[in-house]
Formats: sequence, structure tokens, C-alpha cells
Amino acid sequence: HVVEVFRHGARTPLAGIGADPRLWGGLEEGQLTPVGMRQHYALGRYLRQRYVEDLGLLKSTYDPTEVVVRSTQVPRTLGSAQAHLHGL
Repeated sequence: HVVEVFRHGARTPLAGIGADPRLWGGLEEGQLTPVGMRQHYALGRYLRQRYVEDLGLLKSTYDPTEVVVRSTQVPRTLGSAQAHLHGL
């Protein structure tokens, strides 16, 4: 078994954007940024190499019996998990 625990990727500040959201590409406070999505996608790609190719812990095609994902319902954590799984 492998257990991964991680936080969300890069996000906008939790407070202080209100005056000019254009500084963050129109994203609201606390949202996952495109950089944060790329961070988790890259992590997923790296771990795919490790888990599938190097260690043989996962099949090369998705098998829902091999992976369980848990997240809070906060959009930035759901987006991070989704990007991570796309990479994996």
C-alpha cells in the first residue's frame, strides 16, 4: 500500500484581493492558480513514473480498485486532486 498526503497547489491569497482581482488573473481569494494545477499535474507524472514504471505498484491503465482519493469540498483541494490524478 502507498498513502500520499499533500496540500493543495499554489493558490491566490486568502484575503486582500478584493480591490483588484485582475492582479491574480481574475481569480477570487483562495482559488487554485494555473501554477498550482501544473504543480500537481507534474507531481502526478513523477509519481506515475515511480509507482508504475519503477516500482510496479500500479497498473499502467487506470484501475479503480487500486486508487482511493479523499479531499475536502474546497474547490482548491478538489482541483489539486483532479490535476494530480490527471498526471498519474
